[in-house]
Amino acid sequence: RGVVPYFQTILNAQSNRIVAIEILARWSCPAFGMIMPDVFIPVAEKLGLLPDLTACILEQISEHAHIIPKDVSLSFNLSAAEIVDIATPLRIAALISKTQLRPERFIFELTEQALVRDSKTAKAVVDGLRQMGARVYLDDFGAGYSGLCYLKDFTFDGLKLDKSFAQSMLTNPASRTIMANVLELARQLNINAVVEGIETEAALEMAVSIGATEWQGYLHSRPDCLSKLGEALAIAREDLQSRKRA
Repeated sequence: RGVVPYFQTILNAQSNRIVAIEILARWSCPAFGMIMPDVFIPVAEKLGLLPDLTACILEQISEHAHIIPKDVSLSFNLSAAEIVDIATPLRIAALISKTQLRPERFIFELTEQALVRDSKTAKAVVDGLRQMGARVYLDDFGAGYSGLCYLKDFTFDGLKLDKSFAQSMLTNPASRTIMANVLELARQLNINAVVEGIETEAALEMAVSIGATEWQGYLHSRPDCLSKLGEALAIAREDLQSRKRA
């Protein structure tokens, strides 16, 4: 297995309880070391290997299912090519059926780039994923040009604010204002919102003060191999208990 799953935690902003883990693909290459997905995903797409890659990652996730609490969701990125492939929902459903996991536990993330390619097919794929019980989030919200249009035309369960906002909001009033308004928009639309890129306590406090309910970033965890997930969950439980006692 050259491609292996890494994980990063997503937390509730009030309790700091882990509510989801994002699964991140990494290619462990004997010759070149760890290769990031922005390098190997385009190659896999050209070679027609994306379905095999997704199947490989989901299979490895299922092997660790016994250590993942049932109330922790699994967030998984789908490539642009998969989002404009009408067969994706059926293929994903078949893969999940082979695991010990329910479709309702999955969050599939997609970027605006995928929607630009073929919005009609992408909408059908999004609807198909939701019909099987999974949730769909619009990732890197705010990094593109027409995210608001997609919130109008597609049915999403949540969005993830691009990390550039969290990383600049302490010094840039415009970033804070945009974040606060996007978080309020998500609340009004009754969809979830995750603030990405939280790296300091000050950034977390600011995000919470303007309405953040869930967050993700290096402050809690950097991407790590799935074999260390049990350790991360145990540390998070201890931290949560200590906060309750305090």
